[in-house]
Amino acid sequence: MASPRAKKRNGVIITLLMALLLGGFGLYQLTLTKVECGGETMQQGDICEVTNKGRTSELNYDEQRAAQTRMGWISLGGGGFFLGYAGWTFRSYRKESAEPPAVAAA
Repeated sequence: MASPRAKKRNGVIITLLMALLLGGFGLYQLTLTKVECGGETMQQGDICEVTNKGRTSELNYDEQRAAQTRMGWISLGGGGFFLGYAGWTFRSYRKESAEPPAVAAA
């Protein structure tokens, strides 16, 4: 069974990985120069059909670009949140001593 300190350390590592993945995906989405729909590059005048929970909606080029940018900012914000949480958890991890304090005999 892992100690509470080891669990906290593992939580920091997992949270940092989540921050890197989400932040990286967000940066990728924000730096894309092309607009994609289903892995294919869209041109001005194209329509992207998106099906979500059985409901199909059509997005034009500008709407798809806006959705792509919005997803980038949301992912980047999520990465920032996880990075802050990892820092907060790491700070409390560092404050704890590695060994419990000795109890004085009475």
